Amino acid sequence: MAKRCGDPTVRVAAIDERGVEVEDDSVDRREHVIEEHRHSLDRPFTPPRGALWPDVRRRFTLGAMNAPSLRNGSVPDRVLVIHAHPDDEVFATAAATIALAEQGYQILLRVGTGGEGGLPAHAGDPARARNARAAQLTRSCRLLGIADWDYLAEAGRWIDTGCGGAQTLADEEPRVLAAAVRDCIDRVEPTVLLTVDHVGLTGHPDHIAIHNAVRGALAAPGWRPREAWGALLLRRHIVAAHALARDVIPHRSVGSGRVRGHPDDVVERLITCSPEDAGRRRAALDEYTPGLGTLPHTELAQRLDRFGDSLLLRLAMDASDWHTDRFARIHADNRTRTALIR
Repeated sequence: MAKRCGDPTVRVAAIDERGVEVEDDSVDRREHVIEEHRHSLDRPFTPPRGALWPDVRRRFTLGAMNAPSLRNGSVPDRVLVIHAHPDDEVFATAAATIALAEQGYQILLRVGTGGEGGLPAHAGDPARARNARAAQLTRSCRLLGIADWDYLAEAGRWIDTGCGGAQTLADEEPRVLAAAVRDCIDRVEPTVLLTVDHVGLTGHPDHIAIHNAVRGALAAPGWRPREAWGALLLRRHIVAAHALARDVIPHRSVGSGRVRGHPDDVVERLITCSPEDAGRRRAALDEYTPGLGTLPHTELAQRLDRFGDSLLLRLAMDASDWHTDRFARIHADNRTRTALIR
């Protein structure tokens, strides 16, 4: 059953970066965070001496999505967002969901796993980890304009192990995953579909599996979204993030090494929320790891015990902005279509 994200009665303990339950001050803190971080927390990023930074002149014009229409006179057009794990909605599509919700779209999120691998303290107890992650996701969705969320299939069908292997999205047969996405699209009937690009935003195998499943599902018979977009990162922002990391944590490697980014000319659409709403994205990130979205760099480096892609993406947004998401169009994969209709 879909989780309604506007229910004010949902109240659970917060989870810190180790997956340990702590006293929940997130409700009292949220409005302060949104107001406090209407502009970037950290100083403007200055490129290293001698670095070459391209003059970015858009060779295309990008505006807002078409205004949503009303179905049967009352139900607004829907945006279906499909991700692999909880917290992907923050890193990949938060600006877009905030902006499209403001335009009147109904935003629905489906996740392939419960993000079990994101809570090391619950290792060996995936059900408990999944429940804790679900509470974090619900609070994130409230901030990001997402009306409800649910699992792509039943809870626990696929899990996030944190290290790949059996029962992960990447381990699933492509046609099975594509069929699950196809069923989801037919039930939701979205006007717009958002997910990640062909490299899975960060190169994570589960993210890539979701992208490929979306492409396969779009090639199969059924409901046709008007638009389908995959979120991407820019190479120059990743370079800038690594430069920031060397400044803040000079003796530690940050990130998995899989995050590369694209040249600017790959971008086909920008979706932006107002800069004033960027604080909502920061606050949503804090729901997963307290301080990851809002603490100054030096303090954050002292608090974290892991320096993975989440930190790298935080630095990339600090080096660019928090209120813009970049997308490339998703095209149907007719090879998967053949397998689905056999």
